[in-house]
Amino acid sequence: MQPSEAAFVAGSGYDMFGTSKVGLRTYWHNRVGLTLPEGAAQPELESARLEAALPWLQRFNAA
Repeated sequence: MQPSEAAFVAGSGYDMFGTSKVGLRTYWHNRVGLTLPEGAAQPELESARLEAALPWLQRFNAA
């Protein structure tokens, strides 16, 4: 499986350091509203609610 075929739901802003390095699309479940750590890549989507991840994930194979 290629990184472009996978996604990662992050629980920490620090996860962005690893996911960006390997090319994973990343959703940050930032439930407490933390700021992104300095130097971390922006997630593709960020939300305090995990429910928002489902529509994001469903778009991947819509083509």
